[in-house]
Amino acid sequence: MSLALIFPGQGAQSLGMEFCDEEKRLCAEKILGSSFFSVVSEGPADLLAKTYYSQIAIFLASASLYARLATTNLPPIRAAAGLSLGEYSALYAAGCLSFEQTLLFIKKRAECMQEACTQRPGAMSAVLGLQEAEFSCIEGIEGVGIANYNTPQQFVITGDPSSVKEAGALLAAKGGRVIPLQVEGAFHSPLMRSAQEKLRPYIETLPLKKPIFPLWMNVSAQETLSIEEIRHAMMHHMICPVRWRDTIEALAPSIDLWIEIGPGRTLSAMNRRMGISNTISLQREEGIEELTQLLRSNYAL
Repeated sequence: MSLALIFPGQGAQSLGMEFCDEEKRLCAEKILGSSFFSVVSEGPADLLAKTYYSQIAIFLASASLYARLATTNLPPIRAAAGLSLGEYSALYAAGCLSFEQTLLFIKKRAECMQEACTQRPGAMSAVLGLQEAEFSCIEGIEGVGIANYNTPQQFVITGDPSSVKEAGALLAAKGGRVIPLQVEGAFHSPLMRSAQEKLRPYIETLPLKKPIFPLWMNVSAQETLSIEEIRHAMMHHMICPVRWRDTIEALAPSIDLWIEIGPGRTLSAMNRRMGISNTISLQREEGIEELTQLLRSNYAL
């Protein structure tokens, strides 16, 4: 049996998210302050949705769940991947960075992205119901591009607000369902270049370790165990598209069970849209026992 671990990205946050590892929570409080957790538990929701709070909170929820899950008798992990921000949860799970190192990096990354959003506001919209070829209609619009290739019929466009709006209108006219996203910036686009440059020296000195199982990176949609390739992907992550569809389709034939670890069920829903039904969403600590029982009964652990 082979497992794939998948970790959600920004947008999966919700008030009252669970942090089931008390040791990690105490470590995070020293770095972030106790007021951070008040925002997560009490809101307001629009503050939690801001890049700084949402990215850190989603990582904390995913990392603490994975740490608990890793203490159980798991089958071999064939691969791990994360959608956008979730890629850093995957890096942590694979042992490339410690919990504290990953948290400090995500904090720095979120601060740089928040600043880039303030300096150069952007927009993003999800587009459902169209094939990739139909996006040729927006190629002539300057300042907009595809940020996420999520499924064969689910994409995200990103860029200048006016350009994203114009592109959305064209795609809606072709029959697409266009949903503006509640984000502050144009993630995975050149508008994040200032944040990328500020992070570059930080990434260059990160003490990365070789992953204990293969990682699939958003930038390349390819498997790697190479520290050099991981560092290169981190350098380009904020300005390049997320090739999630290609990652899932490449992995699917070799995976017996997918486990989405963290808040929300976004990735499980995407898998279903691609005809992949063997996905479990692990959002809270009580789900770990249910998952381990399923593994014991179905896979003779």
